This record gives sequence, C-alpha cells and structure tokens, in this order.
Amino acid sequence: MPGSHSTDDFADGRYRPHGRLEVHVEENICIYRAEGPFNLEAILALGKARRAIVEEWGDRGPASATIVQFYTSMLMSQDALDAYTMGMQMHLTKTKPNVAVAWVVAPTVEGRSIMLRHFEKIFASLNVPWKSFERLDEASAWVQSKVDAALRP
Repeated sequence: MPGSHSTDDFADGRYRPHGRLEVHVEENICIYRAEGPFNLEAILALGKARRAIVEEWGDRGPASATIVQFYTSMLMSQDALDAYTMGMQMHLTKTKPNVAVAWVVAPTVEGRSIMLRHFEKIFASLNVPWKSFERLDEASAWVQSKVDAALRP
C-alpha cells in the first residue's frame, strides 16, 4: 500500500508553494486533501506527488477513482491552472484512466463558483468522468457506484 505524500515533500524552485495538497490511497481510491489558494509552485509539486503515488501504487487493477476534498480556497492563478491542465494531460498518457473523479467543495470554499466552471471544462476536454459535490458522503457514494460498475463482469 502506498504511503502518503504532500506537496510540501516536493516543493522546490524560486518561490515557495502557496496552498497544500496531501494525497494517499485507500484500497482503489486516491484521496486528496487540498487547501488553497494555489500558485504555480504548488501545482508543480502536486505533479511530483502524484507521480510518486502512481509509482508506489503500481497496477491499480480494473477500477480506480479519485476524491479531492477542498478546504478554505480553491482559487489558483492562471499559470497554475494551465500547469494543472498540462499535468493532467501528461498524467493520463502514463496511467490507466480513473473510472470517476469527485471533487468535494463546500459552498463556503473561496472561489468555488469560478473554479468549478474551469475544471468542469478541463475534465470534459480530457474525457474524464468528473463531478463536484458539496458533501463527502455524496461524492463517496458516486465514486463507489462507478467503481462497482467497472468491476461488474
């Protein structure tokens, strides 16, 4: 079972990351805790953390999924948003696609309405089954239904 990683573990460069992302795996679901706002350095460190988890996780089997829980803010600069998009494109060329990606964003998270529109477009352009939720239990149920459907013969 892979360990946990944080953008703090992979921060380098001229500026320190603004925002923090932690990632770990539970069975076949990759769980992220994201607390923004995020700058380019945080997103670049996220890419490195994501690669470390994938290397440790190995062959994820026929069905894997991701849940990201946002806290405080999900705002990010345009250069960070562009880097996120490019990082996801590269990530998807090297790994099996997720059967579901759920983002949990409470109404009180700063930038929610602005950023969710951006990410809906990004994930649609990448053909990634993505959906946002206000509550973790709803996101978990949706993700598990997608995993269960993918595992059915």
